[in-house]
Amino acid sequence: MNSLEAAVFNVEPESVLSEVDHNKPVQHRVRHTLSFKGKVINFYQKGNSINKCALEFKIDRRIISRWIKKESRIINTKLKRQRFAVTSERNMAMYPVMENQLSNWIYEKRNQGCCITANSIRSKAIELFTTIYKNTDESVTDFQCSNGWFYNFLKRKNFALRRITTSGRELPKNSISIIKNFFADCQKITNEPDFRPEKLINVDEKSIYLDFPTNSTYDCKGAKRVKATTCGGEKARISAAFTASSAGEKLPIFILVPRKTDLPNYTPPENVVIVYKESATFDENTVCSYLRKILGTHKELTDLRNIHLVIDSARCHLTSKVNKEFVDLGIEPLFVPPRMTNLLQPADVCWFAVIKKMYHQRWNEWFINEPRTFTRFGNAKSPGYAKCIQWLSDIWKEFNPELISNSFAYCGILNQFNLHSALSHILKNNTIINDFIEDLDESDEIADHFSTDERIVFFERTSNVEVTNSSPYLPSTSSPTPTIPSTNSSPSLPSTSSSTPTIPSTNSSPSLPSTSSPTPTITTWSLSVNNENNLGFSVISQYQTNSQAITSAQTTSTSLINSKKKGRPRLSPEEKERRAEERRNIKRSKN
Repeated sequence: MNSLEAAVFNVEPESVLSEVDHNKPVQHRVRHTLSFKGKVINFYQKGNSINKCALEFKIDRRIISRWIKKESRIINTKLKRQRFAVTSERNMAMYPVMENQLSNWIYEKRNQGCCITANSIRSKAIELFTTIYKNTDESVTDFQCSNGWFYNFLKRKNFALRRITTSGRELPKNSISIIKNFFADCQKITNEPDFRPEKLINVDEKSIYLDFPTNSTYDCKGAKRVKATTCGGEKARISAAFTASSAGEKLPIFILVPRKTDLPNYTPPENVVIVYKESATFDENTVCSYLRKILGTHKELTDLRNIHLVIDSARCHLTSKVNKEFVDLGIEPLFVPPRMTNLLQPADVCWFAVIKKMYHQRWNEWFINEPRTFTRFGNAKSPGYAKCIQWLSDIWKEFNPELISNSFAYCGILNQFNLHSALSHILKNNTIINDFIEDLDESDEIADHFSTDERIVFFERTSNVEVTNSSPYLPSTSSPTPTIPSTNSSPSLPSTSSSTPTIPSTNSSPSLPSTSSPTPTITTWSLSVNNENNLGFSVISQYQTNSQAITSAQTTSTSLINSKKKGRPRLSPEEKERRAEERRNIKRSKN
């Protein structure tokens, strides 16, 4: 043992501990959150030096200097949770060119509203890899597009699998001009000398399902299945039309119950009008019944000379029969432009979300607290039509009248000073919100309980390929017009009477591009309805036929649809019965 080793082994432990300074703080690294770093940067931006920042926050000046260099990344990082560092800018990709192009492709398709799946990303990645690295050293590499590469790519490019929140068609290209024209029509009404808020009324239809649980629930963390038990009535529904004025006055609910017979021993609430209809769908006859029972009665009780009705552009609202009912009752319709109800209709924008939430709450309370009743097969019964109607009656009574009156201002009908956020953004920035589209769920509900009766339209032959742009609410003609093949088996219509004039084509309307090929021939049809009381909507459709010209001057769309689908005209009930009797006679003769 040398002298150094002897000196080390001979040291007493007490002497070593006595030389340690116990008052000196223990050195350790401190992690600062991004919010704290933002405070330091904000203090520096107020004109303070780096040294003063270091003294103020007791941090080394070199650390503050690094934070200042990363200022934009620190401030712009979204703080959904507590974070300590920004994402590294170092590109860890093995094939950065391919990944950049793949990322740009995803952004491009998402801006178009396309749904991107994992398989589409993988196939596009292999396609880009083959194209980019075809004649390079990387071409010898067998790019497998593995799960590891895929999830790391998503992490590097900040992509994640997201649930679709809104689906539907895009807004028209000329949405801004359509909205401004609608506001101009609203101002004409509100500027009338005898205008009162009680005269301005909005109505909209809504489907109400008997079983209507919420889409979310509290459950244990990590549960693999989150089940919601119902009574099996998710598809059973009633159709309800909610009506209210801009003064906040609520009119009775018009409810269609899908029954042939009345509910036994049932008296509806005082603020509900019930109509029993087997299909519970709104067609022109049902709309006329609504106008007489709800608006006609309200007009008589309030002694209003006329009513301005804000209503959407559903086909059953645009028929000549409904227009005649408008005229007879002294109702002046103001049609919300097509595909604009989620922007301009008060009921869609403000009412239905609250009504749906309150209905969810009542259904959940009933399902949790009230005793179950069962069928003879042991299945739980749904609430039933009577209870659902009572819930809607109570909800409509409790509905805030102030919200109703404000909804007309939010949609720009009363004035344009307090628009809702989406509408205000579109008009202030003079641009269409790319991710704001017509809600598919809502449009599907409307389409389901609206009749698809094609007799509401009239087709007339025109000599020129022109678009009659008489209505300011038509979508832009720059969008492609779908072509529907027609057949020669369509029967002709007699000429329309003078009570339903058609909208003539104007020379100022932009013309559609003509086709150069001689066959098939192009025939243009003008879709027209009665133009009284702002009911003029005209659409041009192109129909391709064979080389033989269509000899009939006018064709019913019902026969057109049936001939397109089945290849023959629709049979009358008498003809069907006659053919069935012939088949029965043939069977008897064989036996």
